[in-house]
Amino acid sequence: MSGRAQGSPTGFDPSTHPILAVHFFGVEPLHPIGQIAAALVASPRRQRATEHLHNLGPRPVLEALVEVEAGADLDRVLADFAQLDIETVRRLDGDKFWPSPLREVRP
Repeated sequence: MSGRAQGSPTGFDPSTHPILAVHFFGVEPLHPIGQIAAALVASPRRQRATEHLHNLGPRPVLEALVEVEAGADLDRVLADFAQLDIETVRRLDGDKFWPSPLREVRP
């Protein structure tokens, strides 16, 4: 099946999210998922950088994803975050999200 599958969101481009396309919407990507997965894990440098990003914590991971979603090159984003020291990020509480307010505080 190619193109927009029934039930997939309007404007969804299966070529930009091939694994989601197949899994959630039954849309075949332009390239077989095995090729895409192989390309994602082929680089040891990318693997190490990804592991480092993961070890930085959830907030840096989300920040990296937002950069990539905005059009930044994945390898550049991984290289930028690979320069951060894990302990320094943790000491500055840069590894976690700010707490969500439980209720509105009025003056």
